[in-house]
Parts: sequence; C-alpha cells; structure tokens
Amino acid sequence: MKTIKVVMVGNGHDHSAANFRAMKHHPEAFDVLGVCDLIPGKNEETYAGAKRFALEEVLALPDLDAVVIESGKDSEVYYGQKFAAKGIPVFLDKPGSSNVEEYNKLLDIVEEKKLPFGLGYVYRFNPMVKKALELKNSGELGDIYSVEAHMSVFHDQNKRRWLKTFKGGMMFYLGCHIVDAACMFMGFPDEVIPLSTSTGNDGIDSEDFGCAILKYNNGSAYIRTCASEVNGFARRSITVTGTKGTVQIHPTEQHILNDDTALDLISKARITLLKDKPNHWGLGSGTEYQSEPFNRYAPMLLQFAAQVRGEEGYVMPLDYERKLMKTVALACGADNEIKR
Repeated sequence: MKTIKVVMVGNGHDHSAANFRAMKHHPEAFDVLGVCDLIPGKNEETYAGAKRFALEEVLALPDLDAVVIESGKDSEVYYGQKFAAKGIPVFLDKPGSSNVEEYNKLLDIVEEKKLPFGLGYVYRFNPMVKKALELKNSGELGDIYSVEAHMSVFHDQNKRRWLKTFKGGMMFYLGCHIVDAACMFMGFPDEVIPLSTSTGNDGIDSEDFGCAILKYNNGSAYIRTCASEVNGFARRSITVTGTKGTVQIHPTEQHILNDDTALDLISKARITLLKDKPNHWGLGSGTEYQSEPFNRYAPMLLQFAAQVRGEEGYVMPLDYERKLMKTVALACGADNEIKR
C-alpha cells in the first residue's frame, strides 16, 4: 500500500483533532507531513511535534499527495479551491461550505481535473446505516416512503452562541449529517420545509433547535436536531420505513468508553421485515443487530486515501454532493448564502 503524503489545513472544525489522530493511527496509509494555519491554543496537545507550515509553503510542496481541510465551515471551501486549482486532492469536513455557489465552483474544479474528493459525513460509513442501505438496494425493504432522523447533543453556551453565525444554526452545523442520511435512502426531495428556532435555554437566542420536512411524491423525511438536548447524543437515531420492512437504528453511535477523546463506537439496529410475518403489535418482532466497535473518522479518511492511490472512486457522485449542499441550505431556510 502506498502511503500518501498529507497536510492538515486548519483546526477550526470540531472534528479536526479527531481526524488528525485518526490519520496518525494509520501510518500505513498516511504520512502526515504537518499542519497549516492552526488557531493558536486550540487542541495544541494533539498537534504537538507536528511541523508547522505557512499556506504558501504547503501549496509549493513538491511531493504533497493531498490535504485534509479542517479550518471551519465558512473557510474550508476557499482553501479547497486553492488546492484543487493546483491539482491537489482535497478532503473537506462536513458540510463543505456555507455558500452553495462557492461549493459548486470547487466541485467544478474537482470534476474538471478529475481529482479525488472526500467529505466528512460520518453516517456514510456507519455500519448499521450501511446495512440498512444494503437492504434498501436489495429491495428487501420495498419502496422507501419514510425516514425519521434525530441527531442532537448538549452543547455549552459558547457553542450555542456561535450557532448564530449561520442561518438554521444547528440544522447547518449538525443536521446536515441526517439530511445526507435521508437523501441516501430517499433521493432528493421535491420540496423542503424548514423550521429552525431557539429554545431560549440560558437566555441564548441562537437557532439551537431545528426541524425540516423533506417532501417526496410517495412520502417524507423528518429531520430533527437540537444543541440543548440533555442526553441528546444517546438518543440519536434513524428509522427507515419501506413497504416491506423497517430498520430502526438506535443508537446510531454509542461510545464504548465515557471519554470524549475515545474513538471507538458501536451502533445498533432492529430490522423488521414483512416477509417474516411480524406480530401486529410489534411484540418480539424483528432481529436486533450490534456492530463491532468502529472509529467514526478513520473509514472516511482511509477511503479518501484509497481514492488518492487510484484504488477507489467517489463515495457519492459529485452531482449528488451538489444537490446535497443545496438541500442542506434549503433545510436551513437559505437559498445560497448560509452564513449570516
């Protein structure tokens, strides 16, 4: 296996430290040359010992294979455009941009130059989500007419105040993950009905609670996310319903250790198929599954590395990524510019 030479650009995104650790845990795949444009004092212990580059130095590196851009939601796309224009593959953390047009410009460069491209949507690699997608694609679930997805957490006051930076607040920041999940199962909607509001918790008036309905000609998807939900992480779930079966994924992610720095998670699902003649009242119906421990960050980075080595293609087509960014914007109550 060829080891790809990579630099991490920025550390403003919440996933930056975990993605850096994930790459360091896989030296067979990544030769992390260093870091660039870090916010001083943020997760310094994670990057201790890493070589520090200026942006122009990274752009001029002769043996650079790729960059992982973790600068933050309103700047990643601009870094991405710079590197893609130089023919350097880019990995962006979700959702990629706060401006739909600028994001599409980046994808146009990626497409024109046929560059590897990755996005930090963790549910694309979640074992139980992948299992549900296999059932969908095999036809065992029938025609999918409903997705109900919840993804919440309890954030501190500073994070909830910061949500005011973007239209839709929490829907943009976290809800994008489950908009992606809904679109993977149901495709892109005919209409998006957004509803973001403030819980008023601690006197903070940011849009820390968001819902969106994605309307289809044969059903709908319901998206719900909140930044003020006690025990919200443990309540995360995705329910996929078709004419022949239902998959309830809950929890979508559960930490094995009570440690914010722990990388290993498990996911659980109950699968109930009509062909198994389930009990009318649901008693004892379905089969329960539990994943092996998994890292939510490593699989997407390893897949990106495989793209760079020429072994795999995009996780999702670029046209899907364009439509997803637009759908996320609409779920936030925006058309193009999501940043306030």
